[in-house]
Amino acid sequence: MTAPEFSSALVQWAASAGYALTPQDPSGAAVFWTDPGGEIRSYIRSSSDGYTITTAERASDEQFDLFAPSMETIERYLVSKFATRVRSRRGLPRLKIPTTVDSIAPGYRVGDADAEGFRTLSDDEGVVVATALGNMSAVTKLVKLSHLVSPPLAEVLAAFEDPRGRPLYTV
Repeated sequence: MTAPEFSSALVQWAASAGYALTPQDPSGAAVFWTDPGGEIRSYIRSSSDGYTITTAERASDEQFDLFAPSMETIERYLVSKFATRVRSRRGLPRLKIPTTVDSIAPGYRVGDADAEGFRTLSDDEGVVVATALGNMSAVTKLVKLSHLVSPPLAEVLAAFEDPRGRPLYTV
């Protein structure tokens, strides 16, 4: 298994959030970790059907975070994940980000949990965009992501950098 590669825009965004990238660890994962110390780590692994993110804090074991068939979706999720720290470091206010099923982006839906608790984010054609685990935590994660998968990455980054969250969000 080879570790996935990331765009320079994501790597730079992670650095501005205080994360470093290890392109490939001994397990074959790429790892974004808080620098210094590595207290929080996101492991990204590729497989024949997509990419999986797991996370770990301090000495804890890795926990499933998100699966997506597309690296583009993985990158947008990671941009969002790092955004709170970027905004905090820059002294910008918290954003009001949609998190409930009734605020999902047009053209997307969150599926019901399966027997193991996994939920999917799908587009209008039924194509699965991402999968998350949990009841409300999965809904929150997937609804947030639904607003990030369609706009160009530059627009997503601009929204997180804008003091008022424009053009995607408000404060």
